[in-house]
Amino acid sequence: MQFSRLTNANVADAQMTLVDLEDARLARTDLSGSTMDGANLQRANLRDANLSATTIKEALLAGAEMRGANLVGAVLVRSDLYDVDLRDADLTNADLSETRLTSAVLSGAMTEGTKFTNAAMPDGTSGK
Repeated sequence: MQFSRLTNANVADAQMTLVDLEDARLARTDLSGSTMDGANLQRANLRDANLSATTIKEALLAGAEMRGANLVGAVLVRSDLYDVDLRDADLTNADLSETRLTSAVLSGAMTEGTKFTNAAMPDGTSGK
């Protein structure tokens, strides 16, 4: 599914383990409640996407555009979010434990209740 265009699609509750969505256009797509463990979402456009309650463990999201995305309650444990744009995203109660966030942009993101346990933070520190 590389280079897929699913803008504005509704694929809520989908099971997409190990899916390859590198460079996919998923802006404003509803992926809520989906499972995408081990997915390749590098450089995917997930701007304003609904990823609430989504499980994306051990996935590649390096360079993804996630500005304004809804990640409330999402689980992204051990995922690679290097250089991801999370400006204005809602990460409330999300689990980003052991996630690589180096060079990620988090300005304006809502992080109340977000778990950053052992995450590599944008400034190079380790999350608590």
